[in-house]
Amino acid sequence: MPIFSGDREKEGGIPQLAHNLYQAIGDANVIVASFAEHNGTYSAAYKNVFDWTSRIDKKVFQNKSVIMLSTSPGQGGAQSVLKAANESAPYFAANVKGALSLPSLFDNFDAPNEQVT
Repeated sequence: MPIFSGDREKEGGIPQLAHNLYQAIGDANVIVASFAEHNGTYSAAYKNVFDWTSRIDKKVFQNKSVIMLSTSPGQGGAQSVLKAANESAPYFAANVKGALSLPSLFDNFDAPNEQVT
């Protein structure tokens, strides 16, 4: 999707990919959202997609049950972005059922066996 701006929205409307995502969320039984943390907050890619989709309806998560995840190679486990997502969830109609942060990914995940150790 192009970088969100009000001018772009006026010129070309909301991208079809945002409509597709909104429809996919609406069709889902549950949402599992895994957040990457960039400098303590959402990645630019996530924020951009979210901004476009929220222009369709602020209730992006459409009252769906949501499980939130985060991880990082460091000891923080991307907890800053997970906290921000959890705190803002009610404003976007997410019914958060749980959240999990996995710190020190490379120490706590067995990649060959695809499991948390």
